[in-house]
Amino acid sequence: MQTTEFLSAVLPPPGNGYYCCVELTTPRREHKFVESIESLYDAARAFDGDAKDTYFGVATFTEGIGRTAANSKNIRCLFADVDVGDTKTYKSIREAIIGVSEWLTSSRFPVPYVVVSGYGLHCYWPFTEAVPVNKWKLLAEAFKRACASGGLAIDYSVSADAARVLRVPGTSNYKRREAPRAVTIKTQGEAFPFEHYSELLADWQEKVSVLPEIKQDPDDILDAAPAYASSGASYRTELQDISQGELQQDRCARRRWLLADQQLSSGAHKRWPRTPLPVSHLNRQVLHRRRS
Repeated sequence: MQTTEFLSAVLPPPGNGYYCCVELTTPRREHKFVESIESLYDAARAFDGDAKDTYFGVATFTEGIGRTAANSKNIRCLFADVDVGDTKTYKSIREAIIGVSEWLTSSRFPVPYVVVSGYGLHCYWPFTEAVPVNKWKLLAEAFKRACASGGLAIDYSVSADAARVLRVPGTSNYKRREAPRAVTIKTQGEAFPFEHYSELLADWQEKVSVLPEIKQDPDDILDAAPAYASSGASYRTELQDISQGELQQDRCARRRWLLADQQLSSGAHKRWPRTPLPVSHLNRQVLHRRRS
């Protein structure tokens, strides 16, 4: 499989923003933003021709400058970086391939594009269509949880990072400059709709309830039974539970609190902090409101 075919398979089609090619060998860490797959490939060949480690951005970018998550626009795949080495879970490429194969069986995921990066594997599961990064992000976080649940040892800092770059197939890995290793495509995958992966990962996607608009005295809201409280929970009782230490165990409770905060702050009341509050701070806010 040719490099341009691979890039066309895992990246959004032209017209979805800028592609990014970057070398990470020199202190300059030069980035090139281009508008076509062919130009992306040409930039990669130029970097590799100068014996530089060459990477491509997994997403497209709104502006042709700044490889940041905030500038990322669309994306077309899930991806994983599987490290190999003496200190890693997988000691060899063969062990890593076996690990991926076992996870595919248990997760029912299709066979991915697998790139041997020189000292590990890069796996790609492309979609049939590009999606906005913010929509992809939720699925990517669920994908990480599915990997952890199934025992697949990946680099968990990679798979939900829209600004991530991975090695370009057809270039070389110059980690050991005296003996460069080729970056090659091991297996070819198939594209599936985004919804297909959403269904496969349904058990690992966080459910965040959206509260209905509440128009009443803010203090009464704490005693109201919101739509998500199927067992009679209320803001007041839930916050009492939080004060007992369950905030750390229930991330959804924090989200619900912040959603309620947004409801409250739309009125004439004092605006509460927007950053997640520690338990002690939450308790002070609740006690103050109950006394007033």
